[in-house]
Amino acid sequence: MRRFPGLLLPLGLVLLTWPAVPAAEPDEQAKVIARIKDMGGAVEYNTDDPKRPVLVGVTLTGRKVNDFSLSVLKDLPKLKQLNLSKSKVSDDGLEQVAALADLEVLNLANTTIGDAGIERLKGLRRLEVVHLDATEVSNKSMEHIKKWDRLRTLTLGDTAIDDKGTAGLKALTRLQVLDLRGLDVGDDSLAHVRRLFTLQKLYLNGTKVTDAGLDHLKDLDRLQELYLNVTKVTESGARKLQKSLPKTKIVR
Repeated sequence: MRRFPGLLLPLGLVLLTWPAVPAAEPDEQAKVIARIKDMGGAVEYNTDDPKRPVLVGVTLTGRKVNDFSLSVLKDLPKLKQLNLSKSKVSDDGLEQVAALADLEVLNLANTTIGDAGIERLKGLRRLEVVHLDATEVSNKSMEHIKKWDRLRTLTLGDTAIDDKGTAGLKALTRLQVLDLRGLDVGDDSLAHVRRLFTLQKLYLNGTKVTDAGLDHLKDLDRLQELYLNVTKVTESGARKLQKSLPKTKIVR
């Protein structure tokens, strides 16, 4: 499949900045944070109350991070954001992630996670942002993904999902950012997203969509950006859609 390097996190996942560990950090949590940093990881705090900062995010990326590394998560049951991109975490390792019932943001991009791993995560019903690009998920995973009805951002680029799998997108009516770049999908997939009226950004780079399929998008009046690079869409087809969506930035 076509890859688009350098575009791992452009779609709605807030890039994290990592303040120093507060002096008042409880001893046990301080030990957990030290372990995370020893593995090259980082943490994020919610500092709405400066006197009582709350740890909400963890980043553990890179090839040194594996299933064993995730043992630190058992001490962080209220975690809301987790970035495991480019790690060696496997489907089995996600059993430890599945226990994070409050998780809202999950990045598994560029890992070997597949359908078995997504099945382990099916109970995480508070997810709002999920990155699965360049993983081994297929249409089977969509049976679980479509039940994550709080999703605002979903990236599926460079996976084995096709037009049959994208049928599950119809249930995700809160989506604002959807990335299908590089998938073996065409106009049928556009029919599946035609009623996702909250969409603001749609990435179709490197797909098989055509001018005919663009007709499915004409009522998405909240769409701010539409990417059609390396598709079968013609200049004429893009201009026609632009008339229906005059405020949308269309790139082809």
